[in-house]
Amino acid sequence: MDYVICDKDALRFWLGPQGVTRTFTPNALCSRVENMGASSKLPWERLNRLGFTEGPLHLLVPEQHAHRFSSSVITHLWRPPYPEETFVKLAPNIYILSPVASLVRVASSLSFAKTMQHVYQLVGTYRIDGSEIRNRPALTTPDDIRRYVDAASGVRGTKRMRLVKDYLVAGAASPEEANVVILLVAPCRMGGYGLPLPVLNKPIKLTVNGKSEERRPDALWEADRIILEYLGDRYHNRPDRYGPDAARKTHLQEAGYTVIDVTKHQTASKQELDSIVGVIRARMNLPPLKQSEEFARRNEQLRSELFERRSA
Repeated sequence: MDYVICDKDALRFWLGPQGVTRTFTPNALCSRVENMGASSKLPWERLNRLGFTEGPLHLLVPEQHAHRFSSSVITHLWRPPYPEETFVKLAPNIYILSPVASLVRVASSLSFAKTMQHVYQLVGTYRIDGSEIRNRPALTTPDDIRRYVDAASGVRGTKRMRLVKDYLVAGAASPEEANVVILLVAPCRMGGYGLPLPVLNKPIKLTVNGKSEERRPDALWEADRIILEYLGDRYHNRPDRYGPDAARKTHLQEAGYTVIDVTKHQTASKQELDSIVGVIRARMNLPPLKQSEEFARRNEQLRSELFERRSA
């Protein structure tokens, strides 16, 4: 019997701590599992090595099976056929939904903000390990997500994913950086500022004191030569960073870029963020953003969810 881990357990596997390697090779992706089932006696020794602890495990079964709920298994039904690259083989007889399929399956129970955060983590280069943020290759790409969502039309969760798929940017290096970008590019009807999509952490070449050096701005609007840097407490708010950060900003400005810093304090203030967006829109030759009471309400809600606090 083949076991397919799904839903909350699958998403937790991909987004969880670093104890288990969660990158995979393309040949691990597959579109069919021949003998999908859910036995009451699970191979816990192998599952433990993959990072799954004993307790109810969420498993996928074809729709002709009956639902099962026990101390070891909770089954979920999904009628075949499945979109291509829905499954990833982890070990003999043990499969898991792919990163994007895992998120699609649970997206209907998530808010717009939480869905965006999960997607940005899948296409970003960071993973959250307790209180630590660790680097790791992206698990998928925005194009792959859009392709899968289109192919999975009608599957539970695709309605929510269609709301976010056009606002995805790969390459965020931290959750704070991702949250700022989400807020700036999300559509106004969802409380975002509706800015064009930037590129994240893309290397650019500068000449500094006669030498060629590389910089990786947090967010870059290439055509307008606008850079946004998130100065988070984790890395930037330290005495040993003040000098290098100031020099970095000066070098970028010398090269003709407009550099805008964003801090934790500013993310808590709509007035501060409105000012930042006003500067960016002016540099892009865009008209000022028209705001309604409804936009202000949605913006407050989005910021509160993204930054998990009551905003000022």
